[in-house]
Amino acid sequence: MKVYFGSRPLDAALAAQKLLPVRALTSAPEEKIFERRAPWADAALKEDRIAFLFRYEIFPETVLRFRGEWQDQGRAMRAGDTIAQEAAMPPVSWGARLVFGARVTEIKRTPREATFSYCTLTSHAETGVNTFGLHLENGDIVARVLSRAEPGNPLMRLAGPVVMAYADWCKKKAVESILSRYLNG
Repeated sequence: MKVYFGSRPLDAALAAQKLLPVRALTSAPEEKIFERRAPWADAALKEDRIAFLFRYEIFPETVLRFRGEWQDQGRAMRAGDTIAQEAAMPPVSWGARLVFGARVTEIKRTPREATFSYCTLTSHAETGVNTFGLHLENGDIVARVLSRAEPGNPLMRLAGPVVMAYADWCKKKAVESILSRYLNG
């Protein structure tokens, strides 16, 4: 993880993150579920409305900026892609920036579900697996983030409650953003 003030281009960060391995969980943390739902009558997800999800445009830019491997190669996201992430701490334009990475492990697209999962890399503030998605359930459109995570390194473990509370807040922002983007197409 790198820390600096002020945003920088993420191209070099992406190149560095591609070289890093996934960090395995050292415990079996409980899965957390973050979700928002709204009534939705359609029987299938609208393809034109889910495209943002697979471009990883799910966090407000004040919370997290990113650069995905698929962007550099001019193609769609796929399993194995690396994402360089720049999180703002606190989430304002003048705060510190933490740069770390994740690797896409799975993508699902069905008429009723659109999800992708990633594992965090050794540079990440947390260790774990996160799944971001949209689901049609019982007449609702549901934006959901599933997370099984723990603090990522000794420094993050020292600040564990603060790190994980901030990570949870970011995931809540993600589900709000995912649902809003889908509904407002």
